[in-house]
Amino acid sequence: MSDLMLAKPDLKDGWIDTSVGEAHLVRDILLRSFYLDPIKLSVSDHLWDYPKPNGYPPLVSFLEERYKHPVVITNGAKQALGSVCYAFKRMKKKTVGLSSIYWALIPPMIEMHGLKTIFGKHPFLSDAYLTVAPSNPDGFMPDLDCLQTVCQSKNIPMAHDGAYYTHAYLPVTQELKVYGDAQIFSISKMFGLSGLRLGFVVCPNPEMYRFIQEYMEASTVGVSVVSQMVLMDLLTQMKKDPVRALQFHQDSYDALRVNKEALLNISSDILDINTKMVEVPGMFLWARCQDWEAFHKAKIHIIDGEHFGAPGYIRMNLSLKHSQILEIIKRLNNTRIK
Repeated sequence: MSDLMLAKPDLKDGWIDTSVGEAHLVRDILLRSFYLDPIKLSVSDHLWDYPKPNGYPPLVSFLEERYKHPVVITNGAKQALGSVCYAFKRMKKKTVGLSSIYWALIPPMIEMHGLKTIFGKHPFLSDAYLTVAPSNPDGFMPDLDCLQTVCQSKNIPMAHDGAYYTHAYLPVTQELKVYGDAQIFSISKMFGLSGLRLGFVVCPNPEMYRFIQEYMEASTVGVSVVSQMVLMDLLTQMKKDPVRALQFHQDSYDALRVNKEALLNISSDILDINTKMVEVPGMFLWARCQDWEAFHKAKIHIIDGEHFGAPGYIRMNLSLKHSQILEIIKRLNNTRIK
């Protein structure tokens, strides 16, 4: 297992945590835009039964209508990734291709399911391929059309982790399409609602769909119906008011961009930040660190890029309130005042 801390760190007073990838900013904008009432539940005996392995039927139907493919609801994107690895294994695959810059927990998750990770941006040497696009931590966005064509030509099943493949992180003008044999989404990243513990997998590949359902039935007997009903209520509101939904996404994208622009003011002898990072999708700053001690002095908690395949870099969550971002900049730059 990766030695990256799996839970929120227990920090002393005064520290600002930028290490955990929670989309606080997106959630704050969402809750200003839509009303979520977790107590507003259907009075139905079925609410308290074991859920179906593919999810709460109204929510599944809603998502299948949107994506035009079968859908399985999971307990967050991590379980969705686990289910995809399980499906690869059941399909008798032995290796999974993965970019050399990766989310820290993916390689150990692949290995937990009896598979080997092959690092590289192209799927030529692996039995299956997993692309995270936009990538965590560096926001890299591959040519998904090209990648899918290559995988199909070589009969390599491809999974697309689309946790950040939403208009909160990509321009609202960009078309969002279904890619791969399985496409993973995260409600934590899509809406900032980490506490719901929801994700889902869009499954164009019937064989993978069957194995992913098998995984859900065997591992957790499905997902909390209560959480799924809250999500269903939100998606219904968005469908009824598409203008407000569009504005939520635009506001989220713009707010993240403002935070990215502000980070360019950090002293260059602390972080080597590429000015083009403002255009990079996603919610993280990925930059080479010039002065590790400055972060300790400023009481800013970050993650070492070593966990993501790149020692010497840091990953910083930018989906914090703008006031916190300004405080981070102030604290870091103040370490240069003598």
